[in-house]
Amino acid sequence: MIRRALIAVILSGCATVAPPDQISASLVPASAGIDVAGTGQEIGFGRHIDGAIAAVSSFEGAPVSDTGTTCRVVGYASGLRLYFTGNAFSAWSYDGATAGEVCVP
Repeated sequence: MIRRALIAVILSGCATVAPPDQISASLVPASAGIDVAGTGQEIGFGRHIDGAIAAVSSFEGAPVSDTGTTCRVVGYASGLRLYFTGNAFSAWSYDGATAGEVCVP
């Protein structure tokens, strides 16, 4: 288990990890944001912070954490993390995978 985690950390700096199949019954990680399954809609990178949080929260429930100012990280009970630079959705991380530009609070 530790070896597996160490390998994942090392590889995360070298290559993009393939996104997991789905975050929830309706949210699907994508390279340009988060897709809403079966609708053709997405919560795309660049979306305003208020709209992105409201959209994800409608599927995931209320965030369980919200930290940072210039780099804001909003976390959900599922393990999904949304990253915002300024007022724009810039990245997500979930189950060891990431997409977008992850900022550090």
